[in-house]
Amino acid sequence: MTEDGIVEVNDADQKCWFTAKVVDVNKDKVQVEFPAVKGGQPRRSWMSWNTVREVPPRGSFELKEGLPVEVLEQKEGEEPIWWEADIKQLKGDFAKVHYHCGNYPDDVVDIDTLRAAAPKTISKTLYAKHIMSLSDAKLRDWFTTQTKLIDDVRVKSQLLALVVDTSPKIAQLRLIGSEKSIAKAKMLLELHIKHQSEMHRISNERSMLSTKLEAEREKLSSGYRVEFPITRDVIGLVVGKSGKNIVDTQKATGVDRVEVDPSGPRVVIIGPTQEAVDAARELLEFVTVRVDVKPEQVGWLIGRAGKTFKDLQEKTKVTRLNVDKTMNQVVLVGTKSAVEAAQLYMDTHLQYLHAFDDAAAESDKLRRELRNMSVADDDGPGPSYGKGGKGKGLVKGHGGGGGGGRGGASAGTGAGAGAAASSTAAEVVPLSNGAGRGDGGGRGAGASRGRGRGKGSGAALASGVAVVGEPPPPAAAASPKSAPAPAPKAAAAEGDDGPLPQRPAKGRAPGGRASSGRGDGGRDRGRGRGRGAAPAPTAAAM
Repeated sequence: MTEDGIVEVNDADQKCWFTAKVVDVNKDKVQVEFPAVKGGQPRRSWMSWNTVREVPPRGSFELKEGLPVEVLEQKEGEEPIWWEADIKQLKGDFAKVHYHCGNYPDDVVDIDTLRAAAPKTISKTLYAKHIMSLSDAKLRDWFTTQTKLIDDVRVKSQLLALVVDTSPKIAQLRLIGSEKSIAKAKMLLELHIKHQSEMHRISNERSMLSTKLEAEREKLSSGYRVEFPITRDVIGLVVGKSGKNIVDTQKATGVDRVEVDPSGPRVVIIGPTQEAVDAARELLEFVTVRVDVKPEQVGWLIGRAGKTFKDLQEKTKVTRLNVDKTMNQVVLVGTKSAVEAAQLYMDTHLQYLHAFDDAAAESDKLRRELRNMSVADDDGPGPSYGKGGKGKGLVKGHGGGGGGGRGGASAGTGAGAGAAASSTAAEVVPLSNGAGRGDGGGRGAGASRGRGRGKGSGAALASGVAVVGEPPPPAAAASPKSAPAPAPKAAAAEGDDGPLPQRPAKGRAPGGRASSGRGDGGRDRGRGRGRGAAPAPTAAAM
C-alpha cells in the first residue's frame, strides 16, 4: 500500500505518469490533488478512473532488451515523473531506452532509474467512500495535527486514502478504499475519537485544577489564617453530615478553606479577611464543658417536665445538654459562644433558687398559722367565732353553749340529747313548750347569754330552766311512767326578748338546756339541743 492516498495519474498524450493524491471519489471519477509547483498552490482535478492507478512497487526485476519499462525523471524540488519506454540495449549499469512519447530521442540511463511497467488503471468497483463528521472543533483541530496517526490508520486498515477536510463550512474525514478497509479504518478512528474526547475532558479538567491550585496557593500565601484545637468527641459536630456544616460555614462567612486535622485534632481556617475567619471560628469551635452543681440544684435547673432545660437550649442554641448525676455535673456541648451563654443562663437561674425556697417556706408557714388560728387571744380588734360551751337545763342532754370570743361579740352553737331531769339553781327562768333560755354572767370580762332547745318523746310538754353560773348538782331522773301534764302557756324568761311560741306535742316533748359560755372582752351566745323523755313539770319549774 502506498502513502496516504498517493496515486499516479496517466498523461495519455505524453505517455507518462504524474504523482498525485486522492482526495475524493464518486461513482465515475476520482478527485486528485497535484503537488504545488515552484511555491504555488496545490491543484485539484477530477479524473476518470481509467487514468488513475496505485503507485507500483519498486522491486528488482530481470532486465532484458525489448522489455517495457518506466523511466524516472525527478528534478530538484519537483514531484517524480515516470516515462513509458522500452529497453533497446544493456551495457553494464546502463541501459539505452526508447521513449514512447516520440518527443524525446533515445537516451542512456542508469538502470537504477528503471522499473517494470505496471498495470494502466485501477478498478473503480474495488473502492468506496465513507464520511465521518467532526462536529467537535477541538477534535477537528486535533486531527489536522495528527498526520502520523492518520497515516497509521490508513496503513493498518489498507485504505486507498484518508482525507481530513477542514473547510470552514464542514469538518469531516473521508475514507476511500474497499468496504473491508473502510470498516477497519472506521473502527480505529472511532476508538481514537472516543479516547481523544476523554483526553480532552481530562486535559480541560487538569487545566482547571491547575488554575484553581494556583489561585489556592495565592490565597494561602496572602490570606488570613486561624487554627484552634478541638476534642475528638466534637469532630462530627464540626464537620457535619457529609461535610455539610463546613460547606454551610464557608458559604455563610466567605472563607476560602476549612480543614479538620484529626491527628491534632485541630481546625484550620483560611479566609480573605480577619473578620471572615473569626466568624467561621465562632461557627466551628465546638467545646464540651462540665459544670459542677449541688444535688439540691439539679431539680431547679431541669425544671418541671424539663422546661428550664428546654428554655436554656432554645435561647442559647447549645447543641447538647444533660446531667451526669454520678458526678453532680451538667454537661454542655456546643459552640464556644453557645456554651458560654448557657453557663451565664445557669448562673443567673441558680441565683433565684434560695429566694424561691425562702418565699415558699414563708408561704407554707402562713398557711399553717392560718389553719391553727385560735380565739384565745383577747387583744384583737375584731370579732371571732369559736367553739361553744356545754349547755345545761332540765332536759338532760349534751349540747353546746356560748363560745368564747376575743375582742368582740361571738356566737357558738351546740347540740345535746338525753333524758329530762329536774334541777335546782340559783336563778331559773321557766321556758315554755320545752324550750329554755337564760341570761347570766359568764366567766370572763363580758356578759354572756345562753340559749338551748331540746326535743323529747312524749305527749306532754316539758318546761326547762336555764342555769346560769356553775353547773348544778346531778338531779334525780324523772320516772318514765309519769303521765304527761298539759302544756302550759309560754312564759317569758328573765332577760329574754319575749315568750317563745307554743307548739303542740306530736308524740315528742322538746326540752333543752342553756348554759353560760365564756368570753373574753365581749358577748357570747350559746345554743344547745337535747333529746329525751319529757317528765311532768316540777314545782320548781312552775
